[in-house]
Amino acid sequence: MFLWFFSAVAVMLAFMAPPSEGTGRAIITLRRYTNPTHRLSNGKCCDHRFLNFGPCRPCDAYFKLCVSQSVSGSPSNSCNIGRGRTGVVGDNDNHVLNIRRAFSFDSFLGAITISVQVWDKDKYTSNDYVGCPSKTLQSVTPGSYWDPLRRSLTLKSSYVTMKLDLELYCDKDYYGPSCSVRCVPRDDSSGHYTCDNLGNKICLQHWEGPSCNRCERNWFGPRCSTFCDPRDNDVQGHYKCRPSDGKKECLPSWFGSDCRAQCIPRDDESGHYSCAQDGSKTCLPGWYGEICTVFCVPQNDEKLGNYTCDDEGNMVCLDGVSRLDSNCSWTCLAREEPVTYNCTEEGYKICHLSWFGSDCATYCEPHNDKVHGYYTCNARDGSKVCLEGWEGRDCRDRSVESLFTIE
Repeated sequence: MFLWFFSAVAVMLAFMAPPSEGTGRAIITLRRYTNPTHRLSNGKCCDHRFLNFGPCRPCDAYFKLCVSQSVSGSPSNSCNIGRGRTGVVGDNDNHVLNIRRAFSFDSFLGAITISVQVWDKDKYTSNDYVGCPSKTLQSVTPGSYWDPLRRSLTLKSSYVTMKLDLELYCDKDYYGPSCSVRCVPRDDSSGHYTCDNLGNKICLQHWEGPSCNRCERNWFGPRCSTFCDPRDNDVQGHYKCRPSDGKKECLPSWFGSDCRAQCIPRDDESGHYSCAQDGSKTCLPGWYGEICTVFCVPQNDEKLGNYTCDDEGNMVCLDGVSRLDSNCSWTCLAREEPVTYNCTEEGYKICHLSWFGSDCATYCEPHNDKVHGYYTCNARDGSKVCLEGWEGRDCRDRSVESLFTIE
């Protein structure tokens, strides 16, 4: 029993040696060995209960594993994938095993042959050949690193039955029937893709191109996560898509978040305005109204006027300007000194008696005597109007016509 334990340890060490580098792996796990008649390949007993006669006794079995590959359809025993050897598994020809060995290969050719030579370990004589069950799998394709090809196989020779499991797969990032296609999934500036079982690049959502580094049509931004479909109709809007990030860029004369507000800047009789970002009209300086056709420039000048402009472009007289004429240029200030007029509610000046002119600043009192003169007063500006027969600055000189008339 003690000897069998160390033999089992030797078996595991022999089969669990590190595999060599490669682009694919073949993993063989021996599951069960039986030789119910305890016979060698030549039909003789492995051992006898008594020297050379009596019932056959079990073999002291150990195994030599050979894994070969070839072009599909041509079996091979070249062990070109790998070979391995176990220690004695015990003196019983009915063993449940769990002996695993991984082999690597550079490129798979299409067919794999697994052969297990069984030998009987003899202590005093040469070891005896028990048999070599084998199995060839033709036209097989290795699985992927994440999903290996798995087969449970039964190998038989004249007296021996061997059951084992096969796992066949390409190394990580290698794909295809021969494991020769390399594909490394990535999601960075060099590409955005995963890999299928054949090593073909499968672009991530919204990416396209040989290296999946170009956004699909109508997808934009550094992660191709912004959808934008250019439009030019009144229902959906009038815009193109900015290539860098997919932001809507309104077509000329269209504004607003959906580019559905139309505005054409003007500076003519139809209006005087520019257009804001939302498509609303922004009147040019001095213009007011819904379509900017009302002109108004604030003034504070005796001749040009004294007013500001409201939001509609209407003149609003400055404080103290009461008379509402065409440009607030006639004033009526109630506190002027001397007081020569009264102000109406509309801002008009009503001159006091004997005061005339637009600002009621001209004094004139009618006379008909030689001290003051002979005149009346002009009702508009207060100038002296000489009576008939009189002339001169104060209307105190006789006119020529009146002298002749007197005679």
